[in-house]
Amino acid sequence: MPGASSPVADPMKLSTGSQSPAADPPRPTPAMLEAAYQQLMAFRELPYLSELTLSLLHKFNNVITGVIFLTEDGMSNTKPGDPVYERLEEIALTLRTSLDSIQQVTRLHLNEQQDDTSFYALEGIIDDELPLLSQLLPKNTKVHFSHGSEPTPVYGSRRAIAEILMHLVGNAGEALSRQNAAIWITIQKHGEESAVSLRDNGPGLSPEVQDRLFTPFATTRSATGHAGLGLYRARMLARKMGGELSLSNHYEAGAEAVLTLPQSAPDTAS
Repeated sequence: MPGASSPVADPMKLSTGSQSPAADPPRPTPAMLEAAYQQLMAFRELPYLSELTLSLLHKFNNVITGVIFLTEDGMSNTKPGDPVYERLEEIALTLRTSLDSIQQVTRLHLNEQQDDTSFYALEGIIDDELPLLSQLLPKNTKVHFSHGSEPTPVYGSRRAIAEILMHLVGNAGEALSRQNAAIWITIQKHGEESAVSLRDNGPGLSPEVQDRLFTPFATTRSATGHAGLGLYRARMLARKMGGELSLSNHYEAGAEAVLTLPQSAPDTAS
């Protein structure tokens, strides 16, 4: 009809919100979360991501190496005992520690698609990874590492074991205070399995946290950028090697993670 105005929504309905509110989305089930995680891992494992990581690490490696050279060149123009010399020496030491960490991370990513499943000694793996693992802990954290005189054999992926240790130590580092922080790493044999336990002197695990420790995307630290995938992935890697990962409160104090792995290949285990 000429001149007729177009219908307009009732302003009262707009202001009072009388329309039915949208229903809350359904809570994701564990199966849905696991499926989402597997899809995420499919993207993560694309070769170009590993290549990008290695490229960035290579660039950092070159930059730090150059700064170390300049720092040590400056030290050659001063004498030991001089405050400038001591400061440059401290900078060089810090840079070399960072360089060592970069090289270890590079080793984790290098040849990621290749199967490195074999026989290893747990002591050797932990000794090699301790410099990098220590970077995940508060400064001056005391690390107690004890084991027997004989090597403790495991059959699995060295890279996977190193990644599991990184997840466990990283979680312990988040829980520890910066005063009197300590962790204890112990290796033992249990029948045909070998076990490495990692205990901290943090506040331990609350019942709420324990109920969802290994649920993907469950985290109490989302504000700091944590996706809540570390422990889930760590246990997945352990089970893929025929082992298991558990986490509970220690009877003395703090939390304790126990990683058990087979000593023999599945087809040769008695």
